[in-house]
Order: sequence, then C-alpha cells, then structure tokens
Amino acid sequence: HHHLHSIPVDVSVAAFQLALSENRTDALVRLAPRLAQARLGSSLLSYLVRNNYPEVALLFAKDHRS
Repeated sequence: HHHLHSIPVDVSVAAFQLALSENRTDALVRLAPRLAQARLGSSLLSYLVRNNYPEVALLFAKDHRS
C-alpha cells in the first residue's frame, strides 16, 4: 500500500524534470508547490543548483516559502 502514495510524487518529479529540460517556467511554477508539499523541496533545490538552473531554484525557493 505504501507504493501507491509515491506514484503521484514520482510523476510530478518526472514532469518537473521534463518541464525543466523544455524551459517551461509555467509548468515549473505549477509543480513546485506540489513537490514542496511532498517534502522534496530541498532535494530538488540541490538538483537545480547542481545542474545549473539557479534561476529556477530561486523561483522554487520563493514559492516554497509561501
């Protein structure tokens, strides 16, 4: 039963990475709060910084605070 809860998060992460690769900021803004709720905020932020997306990381961090 535990696996069922991780499916939406995995899909969100994949969608986030796809949007990132396509530079679709609108999709990133939409997905950020959902991923932050799933407590993936900090790991995604480090992923963004590591992969040279500091502007997206800032946008995500700003959204994460609200």
